[in-house]
Amino acid sequence: MKSTLLKTLPFRSYVVVCQQDRPRPAICEQRIVQNRLNIHTKLDHYLPHWVQPELKPRNLDRQTKIQTLVFKGRWYYMPADYKTPGFIKALENLGVSYTVTPDYAVNLNDWSDYSEADLLLAVRHRSNLYLESKPPTKLINAWLAGCPALLGPEPAYQNLRQSELDYIEINSPDDVLAALHQLQSDPDLYWAMIENGWERSQAFLPSRTATLWRDLLAGPIATGYEHWRHQPWLWQTLGRPAHFALRLIKQELERRHFNKLTGRKR
Repeated sequence: MKSTLLKTLPFRSYVVVCQQDRPRPAICEQRIVQNRLNIHTKLDHYLPHWVQPELKPRNLDRQTKIQTLVFKGRWYYMPADYKTPGFIKALENLGVSYTVTPDYAVNLNDWSDYSEADLLLAVRHRSNLYLESKPPTKLINAWLAGCPALLGPEPAYQNLRQSELDYIEINSPDDVLAALHQLQSDPDLYWAMIENGWERSQAFLPSRTATLWRDLLAGPIATGYEHWRHQPWLWQTLGRPAHFALRLIKQELERRHFNKLTGRKR
């Protein structure tokens, strides 16, 4: 039993971790991150998130009409001032319905179906540390779906932004109303955002992401693994267990720091 346990201890393996919107992993040799702000060393590698599976693009028959504002996410993340009766009434006065899905009813189809969506709204008020771990998935999905986006000031979105056609940044419900009025008054701008999104989305197609994964696995990760395999015997025998113990401590410190700043319970 003891021999089996020793053989399965993590320091006997070359560990590569994908970091999600959680504490920075320390018990690993290399990391794959979904936000460029999480690149701190040469052993951190950014790869774009996969697009939403089975994504259904916006119906082109809708042309430049703006009648539906959609929120693709969990409703409890939406700040309270975007849920008020006054804001919803103001949207109605512009001829815009606000389509959301109750948290208990969220499923894959709710997040993948943009067929009747005219604008995407994505905003959340969370700690900077939490937002710095989030990917720009909603923006990429919106580009691919042909649905212009109104997005909060998150680092991942800002990192991808190249022009005002990529998305409209909003900081309040009033910004949303102003953006709606602007786009309804300027159909050419609305259509230009759709065309720009289609162009930008080509860099994030599944085939392109798969190629990036292949290049990373066959390149830096394979090279790192070969170096790890041929480390001196003394380091393999004594250095790795000691290094693993230090990483355990660092992992716990990272977890506590992240939870404290983000308000997570665990």
